[in-house]
Amino acid sequence: MNFAFRTVQFGFMHIWPLLVMAVAATQLPPTALGSVAIIMSVATLFRPLVGMSLGRTTLRYAGEAFAKEGVSGRDAAVGLALRLGIIASVLALVAAVPVMRAVNRFYDLDAGPQILFYAVAFIYLFGLTEFFDGIYRTVGKFRQLAVSVVVSRIVGLALFTFWLPVYGGVATLVLCLALSELVAVVLLMLGARGLISGPAIWRYDLRSTQSARLLSYAAPVIINAVSVYLYARVMVMIVGLYVPSADTGAFEIAVQISNLPMAVTIICASVMSPVIGRLIHQGEAGLRAANEIASYGAAFTVWVSVMAALYLMIVAPFVLQVWFPQLEALPMVMMIIAPLVAAKAFAQFISGEIAIATGAAATAARITLVFGGVTVGLGFALSPSFGVTGAAFAMLIAHLGAVVATVVILTRKTGLTLRYHLRATVSGGAMIAGVCGVVVWTLRHDPALAALWGTVAFCAALIAVLVTGWRSDANIVAPVRDGLRMIHATRTAQSVTDAPVAKAKSDATHTPRDMTQAVLDYCRLSAPDAAAFWLDGTGEATAIAWQDHADMVYTLRLLDRLAQVPKETAQFYLNAVADADLYGRIRVCQSGQGGANSAPTAHMTAYVLGAARLVEDATGGVLPARAFEGWDLAQIIDPASDLPRYPKAWSHHIWRVSHWIGGGPSIVLNLSRWGKVDGINAALLERVLTAIETQLLDPHTDRLRPYRSALIQKGFRVAYKIRHDPEIADIGGLVHILWIYHATGRNYRNRAALYDASWCHLRGEVPFMEHAPYCLDFDIIQLMRTAQPAHEAFSPDAVQRAAQFVDDTAAYIRTLPQTGYTLHRLTGALAAMHEAALILGGDHVAPLGVAPVDIIKEAGWL
Repeated sequence: MNFAFRTVQFGFMHIWPLLVMAVAATQLPPTALGSVAIIMSVATLFRPLVGMSLGRTTLRYAGEAFAKEGVSGRDAAVGLALRLGIIASVLALVAAVPVMRAVNRFYDLDAGPQILFYAVAFIYLFGLTEFFDGIYRTVGKFRQLAVSVVVSRIVGLALFTFWLPVYGGVATLVLCLALSELVAVVLLMLGARGLISGPAIWRYDLRSTQSARLLSYAAPVIINAVSVYLYARVMVMIVGLYVPSADTGAFEIAVQISNLPMAVTIICASVMSPVIGRLIHQGEAGLRAANEIASYGAAFTVWVSVMAALYLMIVAPFVLQVWFPQLEALPMVMMIIAPLVAAKAFAQFISGEIAIATGAAATAARITLVFGGVTVGLGFALSPSFGVTGAAFAMLIAHLGAVVATVVILTRKTGLTLRYHLRATVSGGAMIAGVCGVVVWTLRHDPALAALWGTVAFCAALIAVLVTGWRSDANIVAPVRDGLRMIHATRTAQSVTDAPVAKAKSDATHTPRDMTQAVLDYCRLSAPDAAAFWLDGTGEATAIAWQDHADMVYTLRLLDRLAQVPKETAQFYLNAVADADLYGRIRVCQSGQGGANSAPTAHMTAYVLGAARLVEDATGGVLPARAFEGWDLAQIIDPASDLPRYPKAWSHHIWRVSHWIGGGPSIVLNLSRWGKVDGINAALLERVLTAIETQLLDPHTDRLRPYRSALIQKGFRVAYKIRHDPEIADIGGLVHILWIYHATGRNYRNRAALYDASWCHLRGEVPFMEHAPYCLDFDIIQLMRTAQPAHEAFSPDAVQRAAQFVDDTAAYIRTLPQTGYTLHRLTGALAAMHEAALILGGDHVAPLGVAPVDIIKEAGWL
């Protein structure tokens, strides 16, 4: 029933702005439409600020808590969000007063104190409704939510019907809106009493670390929500500066009509988001289940949106001519922006509630911010000269670009690979559009007849396609079938979410031997040639990629299995290294490496030499003397500055250039350990590290600063945010240098700042830095461990987080995906488990049953 209740509740909420504008268009003079449109836009922009979006944020926070502690954990998260949200809402109320005064002056609304008072009350109550909406959805109380909203909207319609005609004016309409929202808030607050009755609700103090974490989760959600609303509303506010009030109202009505079909997308996403939020934190099996359920909703909502877009583009302009003859610009605006209904369905499904539930809200916010800027730029460029038509085209261009960016980037970020059944949707849409288009074109000179018979033709063609496809079991109705599956999945959400939990519990009984075997099996699947060489002793060492070799060596060391490799196999590898082209090493033997092993970069050479050291230490093999011949130090280190050579053109891409800036010293480190290359020794390494510290590291934070222009760097970071978090990338780059500090025992210059930065990310990103564990998790955990002073114990929160990471990673490894997860990522995940175990202070990594390894101390690189 959740889907039905959410449909009713959200349907009333989503259609409400359009109903308000329709009432204004019929009950007020055209000159008042612009004022109503601007007030509605300001109220929409304030919605996420009232309560700091903590209602929606709780979807993710409570999802994580549920995965760890069940219902009691979820209730504790909800209780904390309720208390913080109510306190924060007062700040928004105070801010709304000067904002409305400024809007009144800027747009020449000529609104008196009465209208401004009613508008501020409406803005505040409108935002509280959204805050409680998120809270109620988190705990699954869709029925109470639907009843509260429906009753309030009925009250509002009654006021519009019986009160507005008597008193008239903008002030009366806005008062009706405020009273309607007041009814909703009162009912929702009465229902919320049941949410705070349990003892778990009061578990967390408002000044606790959990509170800080919840607020940190809320920040990207607020940015995303404000960006989305601004992105959707800004064009109305821009066009209001250049066109008459009636045209502003027409543009607003067209935008609200185009938003109606998105209600289906948002309903589906919001109903499924609590389920997906729990599944996404339960390992690979949970991710697969989440992807399957999300695909049902994605296919269905795209199909609905495409059908709606066709109707709005072909028939709706004639309907609007009949209903609103005084708004001449309305039909043309509707035709221009109608395609957005179909296009935005792809982005809306994954960028809203699903992004929040999967922890991708920050990425979604960055995309929206960038294209919000594009929308503003195009709006100001086209609106002054072309009026509402120019604004409509500006909106179409900017939003289509946002759709493409959102789908591409968030698909990678969330790990969800959605199935849309596009061929079926396009085929059915083409048939319906053909029939409907012929009828409308024939009757185009009579708007009333075109509207009537165009609607009849559209409905008849749609029914014919559905009935025929259903009876013949044709693929053309596959998206509709997925819609029914989605409804079934939401009805049985408890059993869907229970299955992965039960799997995780049963997996917890597996022995370390089972875990080791699972890793080795995945090695055979992911890198079969390298696995065969190191596990079976078959194949040619020179025919295998260097990264696969090194991944296998490091993985075996982290499983405590490297010593079991036969010495003969190990020597074959060491001989291949001796004969290979490496970064900074002039080739001295024409052995022929084949396509698999072209000359490695600084990073790969450091990885190869690190693997060679591990192999020597574990197996007794020896790197031949010819491996130390032909090295040209000047190719690695600039003799004039003692700095590692790196591509200056990429100096603003810190994570990328750090592979040279850190890889060069790592090469010097391992060659100095062997002590067989003239001029490469510990003294040289000390000079190189000192040069890096004084010339490339910030003296206060130790962040890497290889660039010259801070302004260009700021621009690069803005662009980089579209796909990645630049703060995490900065740390990921810095650790490539600090690894050499750690391996040589050199002190970190700013331990406290480094610890705080790494702990902030480890605490804030749960369970992993991204959707799966890999080297980035190792970077953060290793820095946190090594930045902590040796004589100080880790905090209980840090120890708990480390233990949680070990368990989460073990659960993920037990259900590794067949594709999309490389062996190098697995190696990084294993190394991160070892680092977390070192934080715990025990003598073994429990899931693996081996002693923890400080891999950087041993190998000098990863």
